[in-house]
Amino acid sequence: MQVSRNDLCPCNSGKKYKKCCQEPVEKFTGRLLQAMGTTTYTAAGLEIARTLGLWCGLQLQDAGAPPDPALLGRLLPEAWAVKERDSTLSSQFKSLLLGKEHLMKLRLPVNLLVGVNLQTTPAGHEGLLAHINSSLPPGFYDYAVYLMALSLRSDSYSEEELKSLLIGFSWALLDQETRRGLVAYVLDATLTELAAAQQELAQLDLGNPDAPGPDVNEKMRQFFASHPSYDSFVSARILAEIEPAYQAVTEAGILKIPFHALAAGCYALCLSALDTLAEMFEQQQPQGLAGGQLHQALRGALWGQEEYIHFIPLLREAIAKWPEAGRPEELAKPVHELEQLLSGFFLSAQFNIIENLYLHCLIDMVKNVSQSLPGVDTPLSGFLDLCNSEVMELYIQYLERQNQAEEAVHVRQQYQSWAPRINRKYATLIDILPTGLSSQDLLDAVLR
Repeated sequence: MQVSRNDLCPCNSGKKYKKCCQEPVEKFTGRLLQAMGTTTYTAAGLEIARTLGLWCGLQLQDAGAPPDPALLGRLLPEAWAVKERDSTLSSQFKSLLLGKEHLMKLRLPVNLLVGVNLQTTPAGHEGLLAHINSSLPPGFYDYAVYLMALSLRSDSYSEEELKSLLIGFSWALLDQETRRGLVAYVLDATLTELAAAQQELAQLDLGNPDAPGPDVNEKMRQFFASHPSYDSFVSARILAEIEPAYQAVTEAGILKIPFHALAAGCYALCLSALDTLAEMFEQQQPQGLAGGQLHQALRGALWGQEEYIHFIPLLREAIAKWPEAGRPEELAKPVHELEQLLSGFFLSAQFNIIENLYLHCLIDMVKNVSQSLPGVDTPLSGFLDLCNSEVMELYIQYLERQNQAEEAVHVRQQYQSWAPRINRKYATLIDILPTGLSSQDLLDAVLR
């Protein structure tokens, strides 16, 4: 890893490297090279020493202190000479991956493991290993070096363990052959961790599966929260299985969700659109979806404003009512699995798919907002009419006449929370925004 004098310092201080960590890095690297002696002066040796010296010399906050450079310099030449996967010393590297805090984050992307049987032994995964080596994201090895460097500074090591860590560090920097060895151990550790979680889940006392107790949901939530890798593994498999159903329900036009189940999201979408338009007309870089502002706003509306209480039952109902007669036979199983996924909240996949369907329904609502409020005689001229008290009171009264009291209360609460902020924002922009601002204009602003 090369850092020039005028680059920002990798320690994230915000200062230039020459005014921050360059001096301690060069000092540590010099001592490391001196301890290594003549074995250093190959291209590979210099690359390993300089990268190790950089990470050890950085003044990282809360990252501990590195081992003595003389000790590292003595161990490193021995470590990078170890290339055989079955050596006793390199086998210890897997134990480190399963036991050291920072190295426990060094795992393979679980989407590459979809379909893997966790009950088979790692030795039977040679074909999988070849697939993984050809599919790893480009930054995997840099991330591996970063985590090993943090572990080197922060976790405690015996001399033998330290040599094992340096093996992994060297493998990530040498060549494709040694990198394959590193990936093999990370694969072993990843599969071992996933298999252990699967066994623990099988032994979890969930009572009678036909009549689950009230604490089952909480037990499942706690389990997946404490096993994020297994959560990601199961979620990736489920998302792959339901992808045909997801595409079908969003393209078939069956998700017609009424406004009362989308009110908070619609208002959040409108305010985010006005913010984005303001940034555009003020010649700033608009954030919009790319900056994550809208994503956070909609997530807050769905979960923070508890709109999911109104949205999810209608979502499940719409999918369940999709007539089988008009549905391709091959979608029967994916649609059933999608319905199952929408019950209970244990996995990240459940939250992801619900949030994606929520956004889909919101976009559909905005496109058709002029026809979306039954009980309001005059069609809406645009999305901002949702901030008109007379319009919204007519809709709320309609819900009450339909014996939808809870829905009426939810809409009133969202109107009272969002409309004043939206109206204030619009008032500050009225001189710079185009006249006759439509719902589509607002939608285009956040989606561009």
